[in-house]
Parts: sequence; C-alpha cells; structure tokens
Amino acid sequence: MYYTMSGGWSDVGAAAGIGRTKTELLTGMRMFTPTQGILALETIMTNGHVQTGVSDVTDWNLFKAKFCLGHYLDEMKSDKNSDQKVDLREHLVAEIKDAKSIEELLPKLQLYVELVLKEILGLSATEEVLDVDKKFQQFGMDSLMSMDMRNKFQPILGPTNLSIGAMQEHCTIRSLCKHISDLLKVGSVEGPSVTELILQDVILPSEVRPAGIPAEKPSKFQNVLLTGATGHIGVYCLVELMKHRPDLTIYCLVRGKSNAEAQGRLLETLNQFSLISKINHENIQVVAGDISKPRLGLSEETYTMLAAKIDGIMHCAAKVNHVEKYSEEGEHDIRSHNVLGLVNVLKLASFYKTKPLLFASSVICCT
Repeated sequence: MYYTMSGGWSDVGAAAGIGRTKTELLTGMRMFTPTQGILALETIMTNGHVQTGVSDVTDWNLFKAKFCLGHYLDEMKSDKNSDQKVDLREHLVAEIKDAKSIEELLPKLQLYVELVLKEILGLSATEEVLDVDKKFQQFGMDSLMSMDMRNKFQPILGPTNLSIGAMQEHCTIRSLCKHISDLLKVGSVEGPSVTELILQDVILPSEVRPAGIPAEKPSKFQNVLLTGATGHIGVYCLVELMKHRPDLTIYCLVRGKSNAEAQGRLLETLNQFSLISKINHENIQVVAGDISKPRLGLSEETYTMLAAKIDGIMHCAAKVNHVEKYSEEGEHDIRSHNVLGLVNVLKLASFYKTKPLLFASSVICCT
C-alpha cells in the first residue's frame, strides 16, 4: 500500500512506486544507492548547517521545473570543490610517499592535513587560512570528527597506526604534522609494540619481593602513605582514613616542584570538594613526588625515610583517560602512570620492610 501527498513528490517520489529509471526521467534526479545514502547522512550530520538537502541531480532545469523551487536553486552551484579536494589529496599522497627528507615532507604533509581538516569542517579549500597552532577543538571538532579525520590520514600512513590518543595529544596542525612525520620516518616497527610492552610489563622486577621485616597488622599502623590524594577517590579516602583512624599520620604523595606547592594542590582539592573542615592538618604530611618516576621522584634520603617509617600504602593515583597512548618512552602516558607507577609503589612497599598495599581502583583502571 502506498501513501500519497500533495505536490510533486506524490507523482514521482518513492511512494509513487514508478521505479528508478522513470523517476530520473521525470525529475532529473537519481535515487540514492544505500552507500550514497550513508554518505549523504554523514554530510548532513557533519557540515554544521541548520538545514541541508542532498540530491543526486542529473538535470537541474527539469528538477527546478518539477518541484517549483524557482530562484532558490538559481543561486546554488554544484560542489565541484569536493572532487578537486580528493584529487589534490591523492596527488599529495604520492608526493608524501616520495619525500626523501623531513624538509621536503613537512610542507606537503601540512597541506594534506589542512585539506582534510577543511573538508571535515566544510570550509573552502582555497579561501580559508587555518592557524596551524590553533587547537582542533577550537575549530569546532568533536570526537566523531576526530575519528573521521584519522581515517582520512590512512592513505599516507599505510600500516602505521595513528591512535585517537595521539590526536588528542597532538591537537594542532603543526603538532600533528610533526607527530605524523615521526611515524612515517621511524615506521611502526621501531621499538616494541604495545602487545610486546604489555607482555614485558606483566613480569615484576626482581626487587619487588617481600622484605625481611614482616608487615605490621593494620590495627597497629601508625604511618600510612596515600597516593592520588588530589583525585576524586583519593581525597575521600583521606577523609575516611582520618575519620576512622584519627591517630594515624598520613603521608600524601602529591605532584609538585616543592612540598609547599604540593601542599597547595592538596588544599585546593579539599576546598573544591568542601572537605577542608573534616581534616586534621597536624596529622597530614605532604611530600612532593611523582609515582611515574624512579624512587617516586623523591631524594634518596626522603625515600629511605618513608620506606622505614611507613606501615602501609593506599594507592589511589591513576590516569583514567584510556584513549591515551601506551608507549615505551612516554613520560605522562597511561603506561607510565598506571603500570610503571604501580611498579614504583610496589618497590617502596617491599623496600626495607614489607608494607601492605591497598590498590584502590576500578577494574578499568587496572591497565
């Protein structure tokens, strides 16, 4: 059963049931294939215009006459720039692959990235000038656009992988071009792969073994180390520890260039969560450090003091952005914090005397 409506569509639209060939003869417009329909939907959803029409028109005069669109279509032009952008990108792909030096590669790579970005944003390929140091988010990019952008880079990357995490980190044209040039220069086989790193990281270092002095019972703890006290979980763990064990001295390991700066960050977090009044500041010792660094970023003297004094450790520090890269040399990526950081904490827990470790994290944080 077909439904009809007034106007031109009742005679030639899908409801008329007259078939593809006759529809084109009567309207000057072809029906979309399923693939074209998906591409049209993508265009509508990503071009940022309030109203968008997508048609495969073969005869403009017939189309205008049939649907009485008059002067509206007189002002429209078919988008010839789209094919030009694709042709230019294909030409650049060949030039990028043939580049013999970084100096030769970067200008062509920047032009390619700019063309892709302009296409995604619906900007003119020739008239718009983009700021190479402006963040993609400031252009109006969202996560779906970022995935589309990454996919359009695949012709120049080949088997090399460009992660969404890397795009978040290198979020300007200049920075992304430098990163892609590094990928193209070193390829994807230099250094261990992510899988190889994970297999390497599951093996604990030999020094992570129970120390000669056995652990104290939790009821006899006098000094506890807390990591992640400026995070959403750690700050509440700090309050609960003080509530249930007001006799404890809690050493808070907080990132900072000095103990004073680290203490300022902790106070800022307590104020942010309106918890400042629930803290006995005399029982808190703030230590500037970094779990991702050897010896937790502490001097040998401070590290040895904590190893001898601490009875237990509550480890709440973790990165929860799981699109960040997992790499061998990253200083602030997910591996350095969530994996190597945990190893560094375990080393402290097993140095001088054994210290029970409470790993307070969700399952997804256990990367």
